[in-house]
Amino acid sequence: MSGIIDMIKKFFVGSEEEMAEIKSKMKFLLGQSLNRQDVDEYAIVYGKTSKNANYIVSSTTTYYSYIVAFNKGTGEIIVVPTDYKLSSYGDPIFITNDSLKKAKLTMMGVVFSFDFKDKSSLEFEVPEINTKMVNMGGGYELAISQREEAKAFKQFFKNKYNC
Repeated sequence: MSGIIDMIKKFFVGSEEEMAEIKSKMKFLLGQSLNRQDVDEYAIVYGKTSKNANYIVSSTTTYYSYIVAFNKGTGEIIVVPTDYKLSSYGDPIFITNDSLKKAKLTMMGVVFSFDFKDKSSLEFEVPEINTKMVNMGGGYELAISQREEAKAFKQFFKNKYNC
């Protein structure tokens, strides 16, 4: 029975080898974005969000992917924009007490929301499982299984921001 479940899981999410490769790529890109080789002090999760824009005759959805690194010891959070194929990255966003106005969980505890003192904001969710099916409907998201990591980030966030 577990063989069938494993086959289904590989089809929808990916194999353990694929998950290890994805997590290794995220760690590599985090290091590249910080100009550091050693980023072992951070736990790393995949974050995502999408924005819808409705027009008179059409609508568009823009997808955003993030490498989210957090350090339980220091309380540091770093968010690195990336593409869903993990082939590129943007400038890291450092979430610090000095820059942060407010942090909260929204959408029934699923979306992590940050409001900054400079009036900018950032929102994303950290899915426990993101299947390959999301891209069959035209989405652009990373297929990943990160159940334990997502739970750890949520607990870290709740502890840090008292939510």
